[in-house]
Amino acid sequence: MVAGSTGWVLAICLCLSFAAAKPRHSASEASPSDARLAELEHLASQTKDHVIQLNTAAFDRFAGGKRRPYALVIFLTARHLVDKPQLQLGKLRREFGLLSSQAAKSGNERDAAGLRHFFIVLDFHDSEPVFHRLGVNTLPYIFRLPSSKAIEAGAIKLRPDDQMRMEDYSSFPWSANDMAGFLQEKTGISVGTIDRPSLFNSRLFPVLALAFVAAGTYVAYRIYYLPILKNLGLWLAASLVVFWFSASGGMHNIIRGVPLVMPDMKTGKVQMFLQQAQGQLGAEGFIMGTLYTACGLSVAVLTWLAPNLKDRGIQRGVSYLALLTGLVSFYQVISNYRWKTNYRMGWFF
Repeated sequence: MVAGSTGWVLAICLCLSFAAAKPRHSASEASPSDARLAELEHLASQTKDHVIQLNTAAFDRFAGGKRRPYALVIFLTARHLVDKPQLQLGKLRREFGLLSSQAAKSGNERDAAGLRHFFIVLDFHDSEPVFHRLGVNTLPYIFRLPSSKAIEAGAIKLRPDDQMRMEDYSSFPWSANDMAGFLQEKTGISVGTIDRPSLFNSRLFPVLALAFVAAGTYVAYRIYYLPILKNLGLWLAASLVVFWFSASGGMHNIIRGVPLVMPDMKTGKVQMFLQQAQGQLGAEGFIMGTLYTACGLSVAVLTWLAPNLKDRGIQRGVSYLALLTGLVSFYQVISNYRWKTNYRMGWFF
């Protein structure tokens, strides 16, 4: 009886030992994936915007295999193309960082299946083989690598639905909100409103605003009572400059980017005037503005300055000079108008 009981006890112990050993075996099989997940979490926590920079070897390690217990959202860039204004890679990288930061801040980094999404950046200089495997020929390029996508040696073929394409998001350069929309559409993850760093959101903003208003008021007070601002000649000169710049079309030249001069296509000489009614170079505008100013000044001298002169001889000389200046300026303006339009002036005297 004792021997029989001992046999049953041994059998039960063997079963329990086998059942206890089986989970440990499963845990050992899952440990490589768990280690990669823990390492990615550590790398993300070490960066300011929670975006992880990988090279070719790191990409093969974290993306390789048939399955992963996480998904990757990857932004491809190239540091030698960051300064290209048509690509806007620098701005896109900052917007990608804002999306990653908002996802980490909101805690919404997992999809409905509980898989965490990590935000990755690959640079062409560090990951050129990966670019070739993906078949990437143009930038920018943003895509999602699902956990079920098998990555083996050789070419990597992505589904169009896992790529952020221009035809789907035409408002280029893409903002963090556009990228968040792509993420939500593909994964169901909603990161909420993108929190953009701004001085207006700072706790110090009220203090800084009051300091700025106080300093501005003090500076304006000091400038207002400067003796030089009471000088009539200064205001007169400033008024003439404003009139000359306006009459010359200076603001139009700045807005439209009008060239100052242009070479003649036939002779190669520099020309300052265009013989066409709908075209004008910057130099022509400034010359005509100077003539307008001279004509206006001559009228002001004749009507205001000359009558106030006490010496009759000086008064007569100034009047003749102003009259001559006004007539010459007026004649040059009319001559240029006739030359450009081929119109002829009709006199009714």
